[in-house]
Amino acid sequence: MAKQEASQTLKAVFGSVFRLAINLVILYLLIKLFLFAYGFAYQVFANEAYEPKNKATVTVTVNEDTSIISIAETLKKEGVIENPYAFILRYRFSKYNEELKAGTYEVGPAMKTDEILSILSAENQDNP
Repeated sequence: MAKQEASQTLKAVFGSVFRLAINLVILYLLIKLFLFAYGFAYQVFANEAYEPKNKATVTVTVNEDTSIISIAETLKKEGVIENPYAFILRYRFSKYNEELKAGTYEVGPAMKTDEILSILSAENQDNP
């Protein structure tokens, strides 16, 4: 009888520890998800420069048929922006949506997202 009670107590303890471990894993995943979502939303809405102290610039050429996805990927590859998806969403929510103009532009990582969008939306005499 004592062995049976000890066995039931041991099962109850292991069950509680297992449920606690599962809850901790779920909590950890929820916190990671929240931090990711917060960071992504901050990149979309904060309008900050990727590297404010980096004064280098790169030349970006936009053709008539260039998509915003292609532009964002190029800017990411050149080190001008951190996250192309955040850049695309910022573009879609901004006054520059559907306003990109073909041309050759100088942009850099010290520019804020709205500055880059403003440059890419402006008329440029150096059209390709």
